Amino acid sequence: MKRQALAAMIASLFALAACGGEPAAQAPAASAEAASSAAQTAAETPTGELPVIDAVTTHAPEVPPAIDRDYPAKVRVKMETVEKP
Repeated sequence: MKRQALAAMIASLFALAACGGEPAAQAPAASAEAASSAAQTAAETPTGELPVIDAVTTHAPEVPPAIDRDYPAKVRVKMETVEKP
């Protein structure tokens, strides 16, 4: 029982030490504001005005090409559903 209590106290000590890090610098705050303003702009764009892009689908373990756009878009994925009895 004492070992379990000791292990729990050590684990809580590590958890508390991890939470007491240095305060964040000002640069990440500025980038967060820029990201939030970009998200707000994307939310304000009507869906009908977004460019339509056809998605590239692949089979596992292949990977589709990287996304190189930095603007919102409507992505169209072509799928076919088949019902089996």
